[in-house]
Amino acid sequence: MINIVRYFCAVVFVLLIFTTPALSSPIRKIESKIGKVFHGVASFYADKFNGRKTASGEIFDNSKLTCAHRSLPFGTKILVKNPDTGSCCEVIVNDRGPYAHNRVVDLSKAAARKLGITGLGRVVCYAGKSVVNAIDIEGPTKSGKTAVDGVNQSKVIASAENASEPLKVNAAQSGNDASESQASKPKAD
Repeated sequence: MINIVRYFCAVVFVLLIFTTPALSSPIRKIESKIGKVFHGVASFYADKFNGRKTASGEIFDNSKLTCAHRSLPFGTKILVKNPDTGSCCEVIVNDRGPYAHNRVVDLSKAAARKLGITGLGRVVCYAGKSVVNAIDIEGPTKSGKTAVDGVNQSKVIASAENASEPLKVNAAQSGNDASESQASKPKAD
């Protein structure tokens, strides 16, 4: 009987050791970001980065539809939509960054141009906790300025989805939490 109790305790102990780290592993944290929206500022790469190696090992090409994100897996697709112009752009994460604290993604110039934001160095990104499958960009105010740095910028709602799954454009519902500012609801197409 004592051997059975020891065996049972050993099995429980081993299970606890091997399952506890998995609950808080970085992989689970990254997976929890797939299909979510992100807050921050988006910028685009300068021409000087063309031809340099990215964190994924690819050579950066400003003419491709790519972006940098701090933690999304390489190959993750992000759909970007400008509701003012109807422009959409699907980009693939192939680099790490941006390293400015308030930025969410760095876009290639081709992606920024396709969205009609090449005249801007960056855009304001808003997001919530709910799952959406689109990034929506709203135009600047009538004065051409936003609250961030008083620079002509646009608001963005960002979302990412695993590259192995097809992208869909849905009406997004946004929420907020203590670390995120309020996001407005993008309009459905």
